[in-house]
Amino acid sequence: MTSKNYRVAIIAVLIVIVALVVLAVFLITSPSVPGAANDQAPTQATSFDDFSTDTARDKQAAPSENYTPTVVEGHTPSAIKSQPYLISIPVIGIENIGIESVGVGRQGPGILDDPVDFWKFGWYKASPSPGIAGQGVYTAHTGSGVSAIGDGLIDLVIDDVIIIENSGGRKFHYRVIETKIVPREEVDMAEFQAVYPGYEQGLSIMTCTGPWDEQYGSSADRLLIKAVLM
Repeated sequence: MTSKNYRVAIIAVLIVIVALVVLAVFLITSPSVPGAANDQAPTQATSFDDFSTDTARDKQAAPSENYTPTVVEGHTPSAIKSQPYLISIPVIGIENIGIESVGVGRQGPGILDDPVDFWKFGWYKASPSPGIAGQGVYTAHTGSGVSAIGDGLIDLVIDDVIIIENSGGRKFHYRVIETKIVPREEVDMAEFQAVYPGYEQGLSIMTCTGPWDEQYGSSADRLLIKAVLM
C-alpha cells in the first residue's frame, strides 16, 4: 500500500469511528418514544417524596420568576386555555405559584409522576381542568431539612381556600373539606381521585409527611387534601 493510500485508509477509518460515536450519543440522549406510560391512571401513591439534605435534589434553585404553563400534547386551543396555570393558597403564603402537567409511569408502572420543579405544583394531566366536572389531581414537594413549596400544606384546615387560575386567566375557588395523613402503602388512589361525596367538582393534593424512611428513600406517610369548588 502506498503512503497516499495508507493516509486515505486512516482517514476513512477515523470518519467511520466519528460517525459511530455521533450515532451512539444520539441514541443515548434521544428522548424515549411517547408510549402508554403517561396514558394510564395512577394506581400507586406518587413516589416524588420529600427530599433530605443528603440528596442532590436539595440543590434545586429557588422558585422560577418566569413561568410558562406546560401545554398538554394533543389538546385543543380551548382545552389548553382551561389548563391550570397558577395556584394560590393565601392562608399559608402560597401566591401565584406555577403548575406543571405530570403523567404516570416515569418512576415505575402506575406511579404518579412528580413535578420536575420542586417549587411548582404538579397537575395530573388526565384529570379534569378547573371548571370541568370531576376531581383535579395535584402534587407538591415537601422538604426535609430544606424548604419546599408544599411545606405549609400540613397547616391547612377545613374551610381554607385554594385558588386555581387557568391559562385563560379565570380563577376557581375551592374550599378545603378534608385533610388526612395516611401511611404511604395505604393510600387509596381511586378514592384520592374521586370527587368528595355530594359534590360535582373538586381537587385533591398529595404530598409527603411523617418520619423519613431511609430504606425506602421517602417519608413514611402521605398528606391527602380534598377541596370542593365553591
